[in-house]
Amino acid sequence: MVRFLYIWILVFFTFSLSAQKIDAFAKASTSKKRVLLEQGFRVKVKAYSSTWFAKPLVFDNIQMEGAFVQSFKRTLSSMETVNKKKYASLEFYYIIFPYQAGELTFPALEIKASIPPEGDYKGKDIILKTDAFTIIVEDVPKGYDEERWMVANDVRLKNFWSEDINALKIGDVLIRKVTTNANGTLPSFIDAPEVTEVDFASIYSQEPEFTDLRDDHSVNGKRVDTYSYLLEEEGEFTIPPIEVSWYNPALGKFYKRELPEYKILVSPNPEMASLHQLRDSLNALNPVFNQEMTDAEEAFDWNKLLRYGLYLLVLIFILFGVWKVVIRVKKYFVLKKIAYQNSETFWFDKMMKQKDEKSLLVQL
Repeated sequence: MVRFLYIWILVFFTFSLSAQKIDAFAKASTSKKRVLLEQGFRVKVKAYSSTWFAKPLVFDNIQMEGAFVQSFKRTLSSMETVNKKKYASLEFYYIIFPYQAGELTFPALEIKASIPPEGDYKGKDIILKTDAFTIIVEDVPKGYDEERWMVANDVRLKNFWSEDINALKIGDVLIRKVTTNANGTLPSFIDAPEVTEVDFASIYSQEPEFTDLRDDHSVNGKRVDTYSYLLEEEGEFTIPPIEVSWYNPALGKFYKRELPEYKILVSPNPEMASLHQLRDSLNALNPVFNQEMTDAEEAFDWNKLLRYGLYLLVLIFILFGVWKVVIRVKKYFVLKKIAYQNSETFWFDKMMKQKDEKSLLVQL
């Protein structure tokens, strides 16, 4: 009888201990072992629980040396069987964009979760950890210009002109906006369009504008480049085409798109203002496209030196004035002390002090 009682107690405690067990873990993985420079790849992170998740997962944004990390915290829930046991799972992912060739390490993650133990319904806080792993980032393939290297799923070009290109005059400023939309890459990775210089106009460029167009599934971007053509000659001219190329990692191929060449007609302009004034105005607003430093920029700025010299001279005069005031004040107090020491008041005070000291000695 006692033996059966011991057996029931043992079974009860074994069942109780197993009922309080939290069976949960997390994994991070990627299907890529090797990627190209700037090629985005997805890292999938999954958290598993033999019961359920009482609260949303909490995980920090991560930083990786040599890569930009884009996190997508929207989770996908499902049920999976692992080692013949069913688990509830929550999945989220990162998209990594390496900008340095070599080994790239995705770090170990700590995920905060609230999971009820088996046989219970109240969630308990737990930290799930994933293992770190390394992938290889290959450099730009030989034969391709590193400056023009871009990895994307698809690229589209748009062109906008501020004026009718068939109704132009000398002295007009024709503004051209080139918009590049790229799917599957960061806005900062989008290459600038190759704008060819022309002999009938000066070209001025503005700083490009970048826009992040990511959605719930991928990273996308837009780049807008603005060019101003100052038309300096009359006649019929051709603005060369603009070409963009990119590598599609999913298809393993290079693709190209281009904006066509444009024919323009520039007519005489008897009311034209000075081209020099127009150039100066554009130079003040935008850096000159492919222009070298002018002689004025290379020359030493004597006006600035003179201005700083005057500031230094004024500072010296102020310090000299302060020094003179300090000397005069100090001299005033020294003379006042000497006058006091030679006065009757000084000797009277000294005599009274000696008298007080003698009185004190008599009392002692």
